[in-house]
Amino acid sequence: MTPNAEHNHFVKIAKQVNLKPLGGEYLEDKFVKRNIDKLGLGKISIFRGKNKNGKGMFIHRKIIDIKKDDGKKFSEIKTLWGEGFVDFHHRILKSCSSEIEIFDASSWLMSKGRNPKEYYLYFLTLFVCHGILFENLLTDGYEKKFTNEIIYPAIEKIKKLFGIKPLIVQLLPQDGEGSKDWYRYWTSYPDFVEKEIEKCLPNNGHDICMKKVNGSQKWKWKKVKIILQKKL
Repeated sequence: MTPNAEHNHFVKIAKQVNLKPLGGEYLEDKFVKRNIDKLGLGKISIFRGKNKNGKGMFIHRKIIDIKKDDGKKFSEIKTLWGEGFVDFHHRILKSCSSEIEIFDASSWLMSKGRNPKEYYLYFLTLFVCHGILFENLLTDGYEKKFTNEIIYPAIEKIKKLFGIKPLIVQLLPQDGEGSKDWYRYWTSYPDFVEKEIEKCLPNNGHDICMKKVNGSQKWKWKKVKIILQKKL
């Protein structure tokens, strides 16, 4: 679990309806850079507000060696400064969201199968009566195949077994659902996460500055000393 905008929205909703938020993790799963959800954990997106056209502005900070760590288990990965990858996400989560209880479901999930087609049936069955799953089931874009080939078939099997569907509630607003800007916002992090990364990175290796590109101001990576960033 990690305190991005989606997570913070989930905790807020759970509190509003007086439900205890619970987050399951699969720490023995592998980091795969072609999976944009997993990539977003290693390449942190920071929300910097909106421009005059109402578009979101973001900067990105890599906290792991994405190429080197591609294919490794989450539990095995270290950040660029040597802290456990999972430990870092838990640490920033604890600093802003102590309400949620998290647990590692790796052993249970692996006992049900080695791929989502095998274990998702058991996972979704938990929400027949033991809990409510807050999720957006996207039927287009990068999640279309997963939703149509894994989630929907599992839901139909559960319906045949129990006579009812699992309790799944829409988590995020549908306005712009599945678009690039929608995804970028809900997977982004608040400013304090960037500050925490700044503290941890060796020698503050890469800082952010504004640079003119084709006549307009855009956020760009540039290797500068920290004192320059403070002057901007």
